[in-house]
Amino acid sequence: MFVRTLSAKVLGLFLLLMLPLLAAGAAMAAPASAPAQPAPASAPTQSAPASAPTPDGASAGPFEILQDRSDRVIARLPNRMIVVVQELHSAPVVSAQVWVKTGSIYEQEHVGAGLSHFLEHLLVGNSTSKRTEEQNKALLSHIGAEVNAATGLDAVHYYINTTAPFAADAVDLLSDWIQNSQITQEEFAREREVIQNEFAMGQGEPGRIFWKLTLQTRYREHPARHPTIGYLDEYLNITREEIVAFYKRMYVPNNIVFVVAGDVDRKAVLKQVAGLWAQAPTGKLPELSFPVEPSPSKPRTAEGTADIRQPMLRLAWPGTRQGAREDEALDLLGVILGEGEAGRLARTVRDAGLASTVSAYNASFPWGEGFFGIDATIAPPRPQVLGPAETPTSKPASTTSPAGGGNAGGKRVGSMVAPGAAAAAPA
Repeated sequence: MFVRTLSAKVLGLFLLLMLPLLAAGAAMAAPASAPAQPAPASAPTQSAPASAPTPDGASAGPFEILQDRSDRVIARLPNRMIVVVQELHSAPVVSAQVWVKTGSIYEQEHVGAGLSHFLEHLLVGNSTSKRTEEQNKALLSHIGAEVNAATGLDAVHYYINTTAPFAADAVDLLSDWIQNSQITQEEFAREREVIQNEFAMGQGEPGRIFWKLTLQTRYREHPARHPTIGYLDEYLNITREEIVAFYKRMYVPNNIVFVVAGDVDRKAVLKQVAGLWAQAPTGKLPELSFPVEPSPSKPRTAEGTADIRQPMLRLAWPGTRQGAREDEALDLLGVILGEGEAGRLARTVRDAGLASTVSAYNASFPWGEGFFGIDATIAPPRPQVLGPAETPTSKPASTTSPAGGGNAGGKRVGSMVAPGAAAAAPA
């Protein structure tokens, strides 16, 4: 992050090294503004074909096979849900996952309230029309599962990891949570309090501070500028009815990818998933478009404070959209500059004693232009070696925050966007 006492020295060397390499890179990483990107629109609802019985008594209609290999099958169900099953027989374990395209940038009228993250908390292991919360807990305990979920900018991810004999249970549990959650008032109130505590914990967490500053500095118009957890005042105004409406609107099969990987029979798993989702209709997703993010016309900087031992710095140049022509070139630039002991930044900035760690990378996204970043942990000043007759005439400059500037004793973190280049900080 940006540290006043070391900024001139560190940034000078960074820019000296970067300008020759990024002269071309920055130009290709800042393409002309693209038209606003619509969120995935739903295809017209189609009636499911006649279904056939499966061994467990569920019914599954025919599905479209998109890929069929000896170890993998990818299929699209009649309700347009995508199913991916990958056989990996190296160990008797399995991971069942659900990916929903409804992260924080897709929250529509609730953007900035953290609705997607709140809903994620409400679905994992809570009551459904098929099981009580206690029954869910008992089954998870029985199969010895690892369970978790995460919310990002453009997706919410749920998973259950367990041993191969319980693969069918994992698939059944996830399917039940995603389709049939009750979201009771009691569960709503309990998880609301849990997330309030998460807000409090995040106040001093360097990673969250850095990422939040990065997005707020990089984006001024795009909803990606808002933290995934939301803002506390807007979060506290969310009602149970709004959560339920968002759940019904966005958690539809044509907005979901169901993935199972591990020591499984791909055809049996596909048949089970198809049966469990046979009655779920295709949903009508809202038509969304995002504002075009204007290119920065001048440098942008941001600073934050966290309780860390060494200051952190992030430089970020406006990048490109995922899959664009320049995307792979920026990936390669990140490898040349930042990968391993042979990386140019390691051999110069780090080995010169200016940084303890340094890395470079390309962050590109399918929903808009990202950034090319360089992260560094600033090395502590080297002790001054004094001669026998010398005495220090002044104290070394402090890298802690000034009084009233944040957490007491915390190091300063920050972010910057240079003209044609950009830089940012932790979350």
